[in-house]
Amino acid sequence: MIIIIEKLEDYQFPLHGEAAASYLDLVIQQRTGRRTKSRSIVNANLTLASSKDVENIINALQYPIGIADCTR
Repeated sequence: MIIIIEKLEDYQFPLHGEAAASYLDLVIQQRTGRRTKSRSIVNANLTLASSKDVENIINALQYPIGIADCTR
């Protein structure tokens, strides 16, 4: 059975797997007003050790690093 927590303050770091994805979803929803489902991240064995990890993920989603195609 999966328990969905509704408040960020009810989570305790470190977070792993489903709990980490759920926490990340709540942060994104609070900031954007959009519901997300990061469940595919669970397959990557996501671990969040602190809120700094969350900020790093959010920044990576907002500002992805592109790789230039230098063959042209």
